[in-house]
Amino acid sequence: MSFRNSLAFLATVALGTILISATSTHIILQGLSAIGADMPLQVRIDAILRDLVGFGPTLSIVLAIGFLIAFWVASMVIKNLLPAPIIGYTLAGFIAVIVMMLTIRGFYFLESHGGNIHPVPAARTVTGLLALSVGGAVAGFFYANFSKTPK
Repeated sequence: MSFRNSLAFLATVALGTILISATSTHIILQGLSAIGADMPLQVRIDAILRDLVGFGPTLSIVLAIGFLIAFWVASMVIKNLLPAPIIGYTLAGFIAVIVMMLTIRGFYFLESHGGNIHPVPAARTVTGLLALSVGGAVAGFFYANFSKTPK
């Protein structure tokens, strides 16, 4: 991996972490708002920043592992089947987040003996899972544009 690709990958993980963490926080705050909690803008910003500091480091490690695998698979698919790196890496980022969240849920489910508990509550619903995965897609799109991928 070239220096440019390494730098693009680190920036991709950072971007994905910020987008996914902020989306997760927003989904939870919207749920609280829906039941009548007052959520002024300053509270929302504070919650997003706190979650980024608390959830971000763990999320970035898991995301880096997921992206490494997904982008490697995408590079093989792009090289052999798909001539468009932007589509390949965007889809890889989207799918990586889905797989990551479902895997986390699976491990947690086994340990907690069932129930609808998820370490990332925003991923509990299909809508939430898809919303978080959009952050992965944006990160994949970013990687395709800023790394030295074959065009």
